[in-house]
Amino acid sequence: MSFPSSDGSSVAPLTLQWDEFSDLLSGVSWDQACAQWSFDQLSDERRRALPNLARHFSEPRQYLFADHLDSCPPLETLWLQCRLFAGLSKQLTAFYQRHHRPHLGLSPSRINVVIPKEADPLLPARWNFSVETLTDEDLAVPFVHETMPSAFQANLFQPPHVLDGRFKAPELRDWPLGKKEEFTVLVRTMEKIRNQDETSEGVKGIFHLHLMSDVLQGESFSAQDVFGVHLPIPQKSHAPVTIWGTCQVSQERGIVFRGQSEPMALVDWEQLESAKDTAFSQVSVTFFRSFQHSCDWHSLGLLFFQTLLGRDAETQARLERCLPAMIRGYTILSKEQGGQPLGKGTNQIRVLFDEEGTLFSSKRVLKARRSSGEDLPEIPPYIWYATLELALGLVARVPHKEWKDEDGSDPSLLLKGLMDRMLRIGEWIRLELFCPQERRREILRACQTIRLEAGSKGS
Repeated sequence: MSFPSSDGSSVAPLTLQWDEFSDLLSGVSWDQACAQWSFDQLSDERRRALPNLARHFSEPRQYLFADHLDSCPPLETLWLQCRLFAGLSKQLTAFYQRHHRPHLGLSPSRINVVIPKEADPLLPARWNFSVETLTDEDLAVPFVHETMPSAFQANLFQPPHVLDGRFKAPELRDWPLGKKEEFTVLVRTMEKIRNQDETSEGVKGIFHLHLMSDVLQGESFSAQDVFGVHLPIPQKSHAPVTIWGTCQVSQERGIVFRGQSEPMALVDWEQLESAKDTAFSQVSVTFFRSFQHSCDWHSLGLLFFQTLLGRDAETQARLERCLPAMIRGYTILSKEQGGQPLGKGTNQIRVLFDEEGTLFSSKRVLKARRSSGEDLPEIPPYIWYATLELALGLVARVPHKEWKDEDGSDPSLLLKGLMDRMLRIGEWIRLELFCPQERRREILRACQTIRLEAGSKGS
């Protein structure tokens, strides 16, 4: 694809969006990548930058281990994809340290990859990139509500208004802030808050309620989620009293709720007190989910899957269909392993991915991206499955023990643990590409250790 020449002095910074650059890392040519993009809505700055980008990704020496695109080893492609993902994780860590709140806006159109105008001459073209700093625009902001007590608002964040729904965490899609549903509510206990002036301010109280519904599962909510229960006053026709509270740990059906009421007249308090242990039907409940850093883990894992598997419509549709079952399976496996890493693509992980047919097959991914029939070495299974496991662990939001700090309060430490695993995968790739003899010696040492252990048990 050709573009009009442009004076380099007026060219805007060379950037591509996340999905655009992912296409180029997959091993396709500039023209093949451009065929997947939409140029009709490009800004003038982007149009002026395209000629320079086209030259950059059309020049010789695009890769370290190949003279032309179709002969690029899949391991080098995977290494670049891991490097791209590590760059995004590093920028997200910096964002957390800067803002001390979740981002909630990770999607391909909001992540830019910078191509330096003055490229490092020692690196091939497709190794010259960095992930741009995540901007402070269109990020999550603290949620503000007029009547909700301020103590309940501390853990609530308003996500960006415009966000690609494909990369949203399920709670962001299904539970917009202020969503209302009707449930059956049982008043278990109620107690007046002491030292209050009932004549001027009205009566406030502490309530224990049980919210019941066949579709309401307590384990789906956290103690940081906030609910506004609009409880009707018996024998009264005016507005109900609102009780603000959070979910308590319980094995019972529905939600056990503890909260504080807004001020009410003494006569209304007495009416409610007389109805204690009574179940109220069709009570309106307003939900305010606490969208935390785990929402970003989910988006991060989906972005990595897109880079690894491809972003064509069929692949993404298959991935969306299978992920809920895979998340359940991975969560069970993680609990059985005590949260420890499952290793270099263990059999349990392989079965989990292989049950989905060819979707997660490295052969399918390679075949879809290469135009020639040239045979290339496959990605070693232990590397491929370990990389897939890292992505699935993020989407499932089941971080390993090595990802965690003691109380889970520092998301930067979680991302540091993620980076440590990514560095380990990168080291395996490096050994496979640069040090095959060293890799063979490592395998022989491992086999010898297993034989010695088996011999000692036999004796």
